[in-house]
Amino acid sequence: MDTTKKTAVIFDIDGTLVESSRFEDDVYISAIRDVLGNVNIRSDERIAIMQKCLHALGNSFQRIVYAGDAEWDVRATRELGWHFIGVGPRLKGKCEYWVEDLSNHEAFVEMLHA
Repeated sequence: MDTTKKTAVIFDIDGTLVESSRFEDDVYISAIRDVLGNVNIRSDERIAIMQKCLHALGNSFQRIVYAGDAEWDVRATRELGWHFIGVGPRLKGKCEYWVEDLSNHEAFVEMLHA
């Protein structure tokens, strides 16, 4: 019997998309358009965007892990029932699973399976 679960891991961390940017939403929208094509995005549509990204991956996952670096990521994943890993100083103390950055691979992998 195969006891492994098919898990989707989705990253929405500005530092992984570009080296630096003061315009987080512009970076986010650019990354989403790379995945979904030319879509119109309003700030109140973030949960729908996350669901569209999952659907683009095939939507056949038993577990979804979302790694993000903003408070809206925490709220959206909570609403969706997804496992969340916070990354970066903005989320320190604001979520159950948190890492300073992705350099500690062991800690991050452990959180993926928590």
